[in-house]
Amino acid sequence: MIEGKEVWNKLRIRYEIDNIFGEIDRTSENLQRNIEENR
Repeated sequence: MIEGKEVWNKLRIRYEIDNIFGEIDRTSENLQRNIEENR
C-alpha cells in the first residue's frame, strides 16, 4: 500500500509541475504579446 501511495505522490507532483510550467508558458506568451503591442 505504501508503494502505491509513493507512486501516486510522484504522479501528483509531476502533474502539479506540469501545471506550473503551463502557467509560465501562458504568462510569457501574454507578456510577449503585450511587449509587441506596446512598441
